[in-house]
Amino acid sequence: MIPKGLSLLQAPPFSVVAVFFVSGLAFGFLGFSLIAYYLIVGSFNLPVAVHALTLGFAASIMLGALFQMLPVVAGAVIENPRPKAYTTSALLSLGVLSLMLAFHLGDRNIYLIALCLLLIALLPISVLMLYKLLKIKSYTPTSQGMRFALFSFILAIGAGALHLSVSRGLLPMNLPINLFELHVGLMLFGWVGVLIASVAFQVVEMFFITPPYPKYLSKYLPPSAVVFTLLLPLLGDVSKVALALLFTLFAIATLRNLLRRRRKLPDPIVYLWIEGMLFLLLSAAAYLVNHFLAFLVLYGVFALSVITAMLYRIVPFLVWFHLSNQGVVGAPTMYEIVPVKNIWLNFYLHTAASVGVLLSVLELLPAFAVPLIYAASTALMGFNLGRAMLLYRRLYIRV
Repeated sequence: MIPKGLSLLQAPPFSVVAVFFVSGLAFGFLGFSLIAYYLIVGSFNLPVAVHALTLGFAASIMLGALFQMLPVVAGAVIENPRPKAYTTSALLSLGVLSLMLAFHLGDRNIYLIALCLLLIALLPISVLMLYKLLKIKSYTPTSQGMRFALFSFILAIGAGALHLSVSRGLLPMNLPINLFELHVGLMLFGWVGVLIASVAFQVVEMFFITPPYPKYLSKYLPPSAVVFTLLLPLLGDVSKVALALLFTLFAIATLRNLLRRRRKLPDPIVYLWIEGMLFLLLSAAAYLVNHFLAFLVLYGVFALSVITAMLYRIVPFLVWFHLSNQGVVGAPTMYEIVPVKNIWLNFYLHTAASVGVLLSVLELLPAFAVPLIYAASTALMGFNLGRAMLLYRRLYIRV
């Protein structure tokens, strides 16, 4: 039952991953609820909502996944992971809440506190993960891609911290380049996009029994995406076209592979991946015509779709694996830990919100309805995965 290509001997304790997933889902619900509130009252604070979803939700879940995937997929072991994970998660949560409050109040002292918390939370663990990956001799597309993703994440943190410090008057200096554009590009393309692509190069073929990705794509997409993102302030539209083309090729290749999968049975997790790739194609088109807000929303739907799919694959598997390793008699199967009908319900709710994004653009649906549906979808996901985590804890205590 353990997928080929995974080495689970060095897998971290389940709580290491769970702490990031729990906080991430909480921030996801908070972020979507805030967007709905802002749209209802007619006073929108974009930085508050965006950082709740990008740092609080996406970064938290992606770091939790890396704690699991580095030793299991890449063979890069993080020793004594519990204190590192708990400290990182706690400081990240406090930092995101402080940053949201700072954006809301505009207080320089709170900005300074938020920056310190986030830098302490994110830089040490990101540098450690990158160091561990650089030490291994594996050159698989996934491990290579993770290196570029973490490198981008570190640069994005630095660019964002410097831009915020200057723009809010914490540092009296002039910036020679547009660090905001660099920060956004590195976060969205170099970190989120490259990491999702790198994970897909292994898990799509492994879990869904598909043909492999073209070698040119799995080998060259991560470094190319990072290079063109770094050149955004200098090359402008040339970099934009290159990035849009790279991720269009990735989306088309993923769709092609999923449509050619051997297991043709209906699967909500597969459909979430397909939905994500369709929105990635739409976001690339919006990016090319310089509709930044449309690109941000559509790209967000892509990332959310894939993250939802991966959470519904990772959590049940880890609960089953750790319970089985502990010798729990009659340990539930993955399909019992989170019943498929519950995942289908979440898929329908998530898809309704994703379609709602397009309907709201056409003014066929009130804009505030979309984040409300996403908030409900995130809450349902939290409920389903929370039950799985509580099941693990209850059976674990008995052993």
